[in-house]
Amino acid sequence: MTVDELRSLAAKQQQEIALKEKELRVKDEQLKKLKQEARKVTGTGPSKLLQELAAQAELQDQRLKKLREDQREADKVNMKNTFLGK
Repeated sequence: MTVDELRSLAAKQQQEIALKEKELRVKDEQLKKLKQEARKVTGTGPSKLLQELAAQAELQDQRLKKLREDQREADKVNMKNTFLGK
């Protein structure tokens, strides 16, 4: 590639980057507006929302621990079956 072609390619990429940054800013603003509207509709403030999220996180953590325990048990059974099959 020539220097001019590289410069042209770089300019196009810069334009694409600028466009993507603009789209990202617009989407970020839309997200902020939607979050504000959701808080108005549900009537939950930041502290209530944080409490709900913390409760959900705790529940997910418990589920994850249970899944890990089940996976360990399944692995043990698979190992026993492998040894019995030999």
